Amino acid sequence: MTIETLNDELEIKRLRERWAFGRDYSEWDEIAACFHEGATVNISWYQGDVAGFIEGSKKLIAKYKPEERGKHWLGNSRIWVKGGRAVAEVDAQVLSRKYLEGYLFDFTAWARFYDLVEKRDGVWKITQWKMIYDADRMDAVEPGKVPQSFYEGIDLTPYPRGCAHLCHRLNLAGRSSMDNIISINTPEEAETKAEGERWLAGT
Repeated sequence: MTIETLNDELEIKRLRERWAFGRDYSEWDEIAACFHEGATVNISWYQGDVAGFIEGSKKLIAKYKPEERGKHWLGNSRIWVKGGRAVAEVDAQVLSRKYLEGYLFDFTAWARFYDLVEKRDGVWKITQWKMIYDADRMDAVEPGKVPQSFYEGIDLTPYPRGCAHLCHRLNLAGRSSMDNIISINTPEEAETKAEGERWLAGT
């Protein structure tokens, strides 16, 4: 591995770190600076261009109650660089504190950012972002206040197994989850990674 490749990987890794702070603290210009113009996004609640993701995120955060929060926590990463193209796969925890039918819950999703990244005019930016969802859970902030009947009424079977609790919350809030969510160990994950290989090959 050359110094140039290491520098490329560091720049690409920093894109996601900048994005996380931008998203969690409503720094919208910082988010936009991580993406090439026209970059696309495919996550649980949104599919479209990055401009639409930013506008949707603004609307979501504007509706937060004082107790509600969100945090994106990044972990291990692996990056493949070939010329001016790269694929970055980054472990992430998406942490949310939200009300669900009047009760406050912590939601945790284990996921991976899967990014197609391109270097243009000497600068690395993301051109496509997809999420691969591994697993998720919900935990009551004050367990003793949530009756057992609340849990008995939850049906997660209609939702993808990688983010079932998240989709349940979205749908209760009147926000339909996407119908092409990518979960771990599925044909959709395999195709996403095959797409990454084709991207690196320039096809």
